[in-house]
Formats: sequence, C-alpha cells, structure tokens
Amino acid sequence: MRVIHAAVAGIIALAGVGAATTATFASTTDATATSGTSKAKKITGELEYLAPGKIIVNPGHGKTGRILWLANDTKVIDRLGDICAARGRALSYTCTPAQLEKTLKKNKYAIYATVTHKNGVAVKVVGLVED
Repeated sequence: MRVIHAAVAGIIALAGVGAATTATFASTTDATATSGTSKAKKITGELEYLAPGKIIVNPGHGKTGRILWLANDTKVIDRLGDICAARGRALSYTCTPAQLEKTLKKNKYAIYATVTHKNGVAVKVVGLVED
C-alpha cells in the first residue's frame, strides 16, 4: 500500500466549519512499517475535503470528527451515484480517491459514507444515505 508519509499528530481546529468542531488526527507512517500495529476500524459520517490526500469524517451527534489520509489504493465504492461521476453505469460505482476528492471539493450537498481505516489511513470508503 502506497501511503503518504506524515509526521503530524494532535488535534486540529477546523476553520470555516464552526468554532466547536474539531477533528483528531492520528500520526501516520508508512503502512508497511506499521501494518500489524492495529486493527481496521469503521467510522460513519459526513465526508469533507481537508487537503490533498486528506478527508474528514464527521460522525455528528457531538462526536469529534476524524481526519484520515487517502492512499492510492483506497477502495471507493459509490452505492448511490453521488461520489463517483459515472452517470449511466449500473450501481455500485467504483472510483479513485482522486475522484472522491474532486467530488468533495465541488459538492453542494452532504455526502455520507462508512469509512474503514487503519493506522490513520482510509482503506475503504462506501457511500450511504444518512437516516
């Protein structure tokens, strides 16, 4: 898995999202060096674009958002047609992390997904509808 190397850790206050909104950021190193250190976890919430290679998953209900890295091999599955720009194809669509970022940057409506992550890196993003 090719992963962007990071050395940043701590809590980042997000400008423009509201004063009370914060997101935690787990330090990320090369996944091959840390692949056995933790189990994959899931978080469900609204996706936001933060920076190239980074997204925020906001679970809502007063819970702290989570900043995750996108790897080149992060699997993105679009079950509703709102993440991947692939109109006219049968659902479920699959697309690249770059396409997900492009959608999050230009979107005017919320996108909700379940994100499986390990060691601060999104392994799989599956779009869904918030109940």
